[in-house]
Amino acid sequence: MPPLPIRLLSLAMALCSLVACGDHEARQAALAAQQQARAEAEAREGQARVDEVLRSGQIELAYAYAAEIVRRHPGTAAGRALAQRLPELEAAAGEAAEARRLRALWTYHAVDDAEAGGTVRTAYIRGTAIEQENAPAVRLVLRRHPAWGQSIYLLMDHGGDFACAELCEVPLTVDREAPTTVRISRAKDNVPPAVFIEDDARLMPVIEQAHELILALPVQDGRRIAYRFEVGGLDPDRLQAAPE
Repeated sequence: MPPLPIRLLSLAMALCSLVACGDHEARQAALAAQQQARAEAEAREGQARVDEVLRSGQIELAYAYAAEIVRRHPGTAAGRALAQRLPELEAAAGEAAEARRLRALWTYHAVDDAEAGGTVRTAYIRGTAIEQENAPAVRLVLRRHPAWGQSIYLLMDHGGDFACAELCEVPLTVDREAPTTVRISRAKDNVPPAVFIEDDARLMPVIEQAHELILALPVQDGRRIAYRFEVGGLDPDRLQAAPE
């Protein structure tokens, strides 16, 4: 058995070790508490920012903020609350992104024309050929003219032509409903080749409400090519009211 002083020294060292260990654990616990408190504060600030951005209508940005908070602070109260809202925010952000994409498909022009007696306004969108290679490019154009009124016509860019000498009927499908037909007529001596849609009075309200149109157009090389026009992003106000 070691002499008493050595035994006391060993006991003292063991006690010091326990105290040091306890101090270390206490420091670690205090550090963890501080980190959690900072995380909770950051998550609450982020949650408030999400709500602020939502109130301003920026749903895509709000979703991005929320997803980042959930990723960085999943163990906080605000992080858990946002995690429950994330699917709804993601769906709304997806809808907003799609609406933005559709709006960007349209190109608008407003040209002052003295001979026309005012401003000629147009909006056009490019069609996408369905299951056809080397299809000519086609644009659907909406026009409001001070003297001529409302027109809807199709332009064929970069070569090619419509296989319609005078007046033709072509199939039209709106939002996957049962196909109908519309009449098109040749625009004389137009460059690029153009055809007017004769049923513009019927078709304009349809375009303003529809998501997509599919027009099966006869082209000069003998094919009938179906073109999809994703019209859902049209802003009718940018065309203004049609002249009476």
